[in-house]
Amino acid sequence: MQSVGVVAKISGKVFVKRNGKLILLKQGDEIFLGDEIITQSSNDTIVVNFDHAAPITLLEPQTIIITKELSNAKFDAQGNEAQVEEDKRRIFGESEESSSKSSDESAQGSSHHSHGSSHGSDAASINGSNFDTQGHISNVVWFDGGTLELSAIISSEPAMPVSSISGAAPVVVEQKESAPAIPAPSIALLKDLDGDGYINIAEAGGDPNHTSMAVAFNNDDFKPGDKVTLEVVNNGTKTTLSYKVDPAGTSVINENNPSEILPITPNATNPEQKEFIIPSVAITPNAPFNVSSSITLASGASSAPAKAAASVDTITPALSFTKVVLGKDLNGDGVIDASENGFNPASSTPSDDAKIVLSPNMKIGDKIKLTTTDPDGTLHEKTLVKTSSGTLVDKDSGESYPLTSESGGNVGFNVASAVKISSSMPTNVNIQMISKSGNPGATDTVTIANNNDPIAVFTLDENKDGIINAAELAKSGGTASLIDIYVPNNAAVGDKIRIKVDDPASTPTSVTKTYTIAPDGLTATLDGGSETISIQNGKITVTDPTSSTDPSRKKLSTTIIDGTTGALKASSVSEISSDTVAPVRSPHVQFAKDSDKDGVLTSKESGFSPDGAKTSIKMKIPNDARDGDKFEIDIAP
Repeated sequence: MQSVGVVAKISGKVFVKRNGKLILLKQGDEIFLGDEIITQSSNDTIVVNFDHAAPITLLEPQTIIITKELSNAKFDAQGNEAQVEEDKRRIFGESEESSSKSSDESAQGSSHHSHGSSHGSDAASINGSNFDTQGHISNVVWFDGGTLELSAIISSEPAMPVSSISGAAPVVVEQKESAPAIPAPSIALLKDLDGDGYINIAEAGGDPNHTSMAVAFNNDDFKPGDKVTLEVVNNGTKTTLSYKVDPAGTSVINENNPSEILPITPNATNPEQKEFIIPSVAITPNAPFNVSSSITLASGASSAPAKAAASVDTITPALSFTKVVLGKDLNGDGVIDASENGFNPASSTPSDDAKIVLSPNMKIGDKIKLTTTDPDGTLHEKTLVKTSSGTLVDKDSGESYPLTSESGGNVGFNVASAVKISSSMPTNVNIQMISKSGNPGATDTVTIANNNDPIAVFTLDENKDGIINAAELAKSGGTASLIDIYVPNNAAVGDKIRIKVDDPASTPTSVTKTYTIAPDGLTATLDGGSETISIQNGKITVTDPTSSTDPSRKKLSTTIIDGTTGALKASSVSEISSDTVAPVRSPHVQFAKDSDKDGVLTSKESGFSPDGAKTSIKMKIPNDARDGDKFEIDIAP
């Protein structure tokens, strides 16, 4: 709801009708667009200060609806009395020099004096609505060609005579007292505990087919002989209930079933109201349900109907697909290794972004609850609500997360700094769908594992597959002299990085080097030597210590040793090979239905198929193919 103003002053009992409920106003209350303000006697007055318009004052029994035009009326409000008077004369044509004596007498003769104005003056009336020319100029909301539209009729000072409006014929002055409004009773389904219009599984309490219903009304509005009429529409079937106040005024009697007598009790949440409670009303789960309520006084006068609607939701939501991809998981394999989360002296538990991918079965108002736990045990929760604009909005912070289209018809959204990556434990993201009504679905836990083993690869092996192909080897001029070592995130200042290269073609055939991580965490120094290498993005690069330049014979062993205890932290072994020879033979492909092997499928060979001509394919693999070789098949019509 849009707030447009506030109650500045109030006396007596002034009510506002909002969302079908009658609320007693007090000073300081907010006023919202669409509110219906009701005064019922001359003792009930209210002044409303608008955010973007002049204040309004109600001094007599009347009802106004807060419209956009009223709360945003454009007017000249300089606070200068002379300017206001000039504006009034310009709009209403009020000028002693231009008004004839007969017009003045006509206007004054037709006036009424029942309001006891000290000036003995009158108020003008258009279409039966009274306005006071002595009030604020903001009383006039719209003026065009002698026509006035008033969003509310307000009177703050005695009226001055009016003879005509923009040259129109003299206006007959008439003032009528507004009839007291009879507020309709408000309806509350008592199982709808949070008042959101839904009864979810928990609120239903094991019986989703019935609910109790409270009928509330103002203390002075319901007297002996009065009755409440309720029209209940449940899943398209209408039932009318009628309850009449007994002679003592302490109970209501069901006119359809006189044996049902319900006590009238004070309303627990509003001391200005009383209520009676219908213990059981049938309501069909997952179907529309609404109630229309009205009061008929013993005198025969009736209120306008008020409506309330609700629904019982017994469906447990479910996500058929969930996936979490962390920003550091560069190859999307669900494992964070040393090349993706390397040694960082500034942070051992860096934050990481996450893309959440879900099945697309969320409806507007459904929620996604994300829960993550930091390595230190700190719990983080986000509850995101789907909106009609195709976004998810954090119900606490208001932050918006646009939904993106993902493969398989799924949807995704990105959350910055969603998790903290720990080298000592996996990263878990809990995802739960909650329906608009509040029914929780099952919680899916997506785990992203850690691999703290160091990784050593030749720099030329760009795709880190352990094989240097002809294109990769050509970049170095035929040698593979540099080795990249990815130091895991659980390494610390003072730890040692030991690398051993075995190469039977080298002299010696095995060379070992050990580097110690410097106190600043930015470099590592060769033990027993002066060589210092930098640590960048968790990686060090060293020159191959062996003499052979043939990478196909080399084996790399890397170890991380605790600098304090000397204990082994992690180790890995990788072998490198080179493959610079292109395949000699290609696979032989044949269509199974091509019986004469001429490369053409005739209608006789293909036969009839309701899906069109289809055939399986036979592929003969050459005998020089090796493990890890790939076959690419391109099928074109």
